[in-house]
Amino acid sequence: MARVGSLLHQWWRDALIVVVFAFTAGTASYHIAAQVDSRLLGTWEVWFQSDTERIYSNMTDRWSAHYRTSVHPLFSLLTSPPVYALRTVFHLDRSIAVRLFISTVTALSLAAVVMLLRLLGCRRFDAVVFSLLMATSASSMFWFIVPETWPFGSFSIVLALILVTVPPYPQSLHW
Repeated sequence: MARVGSLLHQWWRDALIVVVFAFTAGTASYHIAAQVDSRLLGTWEVWFQSDTERIYSNMTDRWSAHYRTSVHPLFSLLTSPPVYALRTVFHLDRSIAVRLFISTVTALSLAAVVMLLRLLGCRRFDAVVFSLLMATSASSMFWFIVPETWPFGSFSIVLALILVTVPPYPQSLHW
């Protein structure tokens, strides 16, 4: 138990950075997504051949056309239930529930990048700079505000990299 307390004492700064980055990214994504015209959600291929209308309907309507499950087989299964839960529990509008869910994935994705960089051995400052670079890149600012599969792909790839970099024994972490 003392070893866990010692590890937590060493990692509190990293945990604070992760929380601050996640909160900031999620909040920014939610508020910037509110600026997107809602008519774009019902339009095909406005965002560089993206299918925001299909993705939006797959996230909000379980009876929508799920014909792209051959490309993204788990997308509807992983995104429909949380959006439905947000709509049901908090009585939210469909667009607000989708925005909230996308902003949560954005927050998790940026937090995962910070954790990955620290696990790879980057100094705190370097992890912060590279995470800021990721958060302010054109692709992040573009894809993390519309209903699309890219934020989920980003998060799953970074999560897989974290699982690969986590050492088998916590004692081997030298931060």
